[in-house]
Amino acid sequence: MTIRVAIAGGGIAGLCLARGLLQYPQFDVQVYEQVQQHKDKGGALALHANAIGAMVILDPALKQAYFRKANSMLEDDEEEMATQVIMGEGKHTGEVIASLGRAKGRKTVARVDLIAGYQDLVPEEIVHMGKRLERIEEKEDGEVVLAFCDGSMATADCLIGADGIHSVTRQHLLGTNHPAALPVNHEKWYRVGAKLPMEVVEKTLSPEFLGFVPIICGPNGSFNMTPIRYGKVMNIGVFKKAKCDEEIGLVPSPEDFVDYHPDCAKMIELIRSAYNQDQVWAIYDHDHAPFFDKGNVVMIGDAAHATLPFIGNGAAQAIEDGAVLHALFAHVTRKSQISAAFATFDETRRPRALRVVDLSRKAGLIYLYEFDGFWKEEDGVEALKENWKKIGSFTNDVDLATQNKLAVSAFKRIISKEINGADE
Repeated sequence: MTIRVAIAGGGIAGLCLARGLLQYPQFDVQVYEQVQQHKDKGGALALHANAIGAMVILDPALKQAYFRKANSMLEDDEEEMATQVIMGEGKHTGEVIASLGRAKGRKTVARVDLIAGYQDLVPEEIVHMGKRLERIEEKEDGEVVLAFCDGSMATADCLIGADGIHSVTRQHLLGTNHPAALPVNHEKWYRVGAKLPMEVVEKTLSPEFLGFVPIICGPNGSFNMTPIRYGKVMNIGVFKKAKCDEEIGLVPSPEDFVDYHPDCAKMIELIRSAYNQDQVWAIYDHDHAPFFDKGNVVMIGDAAHATLPFIGNGAAQAIEDGAVLHALFAHVTRKSQISAAFATFDETRRPRALRVVDLSRKAGLIYLYEFDGFWKEEDGVEALKENWKKIGSFTNDVDLATQNKLAVSAFKRIISKEINGADE
């Protein structure tokens, strides 16, 4: 029996999962991506160990594609490196308070380049570009009908919505009036950034922050620098909270950072010299969804749990989603088992993914020194470090094999009960 799987969204989540499901002969996989061509928009990625591990579970070729497209920050791929969270203002300026995403052979990549690497791993004929999902209909027999904005339609036995933060799948599952159906920006976060030639950056900034991925903190905003294009380009961004909606996207002034490390004002000058509107955006996430699935429809990645970028785990959680679905679908041999697989996915992934959403919100406030007790206690910095250790361990040190094993065991129990119930 051939089971038709539709994946809405040809980004990181959708392509990783498609590559994994193509290993199973029982599935006919089709990917529907809303844009005609992926553009060089969005930030850069420094994928953490959990993301790399999930890629290997799905298919080692995904890790190889990432390494092919990424900039190596180390001469030896067996050497470990992490993103360093650094105090950029105040009496503790220069102190490292956290090391996030420690992994061997740490690499950085532009999002568009990573997607291109994944596209190379999926047959061109199963990826349908320019298919923006407009409406979803579920029939009584479980078949799912996808209606696209160009007037075309497609049918499948199940739908996996990897259609991003403005997900139509999410709105279909939760209902358009549900308070968690749409993205939110409770703190009025925004980012202003620029991509500059590395030689310009090296001439302007001290070498202090150039040998790794730094996050530099302070009350007026936090900075991030990530090399891309094999080290030829530096992606620099400053993250701020606006006081009102009208201030979202306002390009900051170097004068706002005179109390920071001297390089921070220089970073603002670099950004102001080269930014364009593609590098200015408000930052959204999702409030908690009460469920990720219903019947033969499920949402994954940003559609299910869009996450603020402050602990660098949005893409990682999307790839983890794919790894769990990949493990479950190895045991799906009949259409009637799809809903059980999706329900098990929800049970397995939702608590962890939503915890990452919460931790990311907390991290953003910590970057701005909005941390309870930080200015009140003698050991405020030590308390901060302890918080970061817990955050970093939760995301990076996950046992993915056990996560998948527990999911498969739960799925088998559900199927067994259904079979036994039918026999009775």
